[in-house]
Amino acid sequence: MPIFSFWLFFGFFNLAFAQTGTITGLVKDAETGESLPFCNVFINNTTISTVTDLDGKFVLSGLEPGPLEVGFSFMGYVAETRKVTLNAGGNLTVNLSMKPFATELNDVEIKASRDKTWERDLRKFENLFIGIDEAAAKTQILNPWVIDFPASSEKGAFTAKADLPIEIENRFLGYKITFNLNEFFLTLRPIIELWVQQDSKK
Repeated sequence: MPIFSFWLFFGFFNLAFAQTGTITGLVKDAETGESLPFCNVFINNTTISTVTDLDGKFVLSGLEPGPLEVGFSFMGYVAETRKVTLNAGGNLTVNLSMKPFATELNDVEIKASRDKTWERDLRKFENLFIGIDEAAAKTQILNPWVIDFPASSEKGAFTAKADLPIEIENRFLGYKITFNLNEFFLTLRPIIELWVQQDSKK
């Protein structure tokens, strides 16, 4: 490789690396003020994640600039999300005090509370959220029991939410992500109304 080409490539590599940013922070218990070690910290809807150290500190580096959602999850605490905008080559500090649940249900208790209606709603949610193609057949929600399907006040609407982040494994593409499902809402009402309007014009 010519020397000029090598230095040109090296310069572009350094420039690309310099454009990424870093997010650091500290996670504490909102009631006691004590640090929370081994808390999960991740960039929502990506494979980028880490855990806090023994002092509750974390570092997420090599991040692409732009708007990001930083997620926090820890067993026994309410999951949190913080929206930030990271500048190219910038460094952000995101500190968080997490609130513990008033009462904590273990996985066995949560699973036992699920009924046939919930199982039907889960299958519907998976078809809508993940899809029904070949890739979807090899994609799995690893902790579906954290998802609830509350009744909607709007007729024909389907809603879902999760107090804890859901973990999705895609064996078709070979990755695993953590996703904060704050709210999922789907309604067929506009489609039905459009069909009725078109039918009435015939």
